[in-house]
Amino acid sequence: FSQKGSGSGELLLTVSVLGKFFVSALFANAYIYTAELVPTEARSFLLGINSIGARFGGVILPYVLMLKVYGEFLPFVVFAGATLVVTVTLPFLPETRN
Repeated sequence: FSQKGSGSGELLLTVSVLGKFFVSALFANAYIYTAELVPTEARSFLLGINSIGARFGGVILPYVLMLKVYGEFLPFVVFAGATLVVTVTLPFLPETRN
C-alpha cells in the first residue's frame, strides 16, 4: 500500500474510512431531516429531489476520483469540502415547528 517506513498509506486508509463513515451518516440523515423540513403535502416531492441529488453524486464520483491524477488527496478535498458546506449551512435551514 505504501513504501516501507512511510506513514502516508496508513493516513490515506484512515482518512478514507473516516470519510466513508461521515458521508454515509450524512446520506442516511439527509432523508430523515429533509422530510421534516417541509409540510406533508410537499414531502414526497422534496424526497424525490433529495434522491436525485444523491444519485447525481454517485454519477460524478468516478470523475472526481480522476482528480487523483493532479494530486492524491484532491478527491478527498472535494468530498470533504462538499460535506463541510452541507454541515455549515444545515443549521440555517428554517424550522417547521410553530
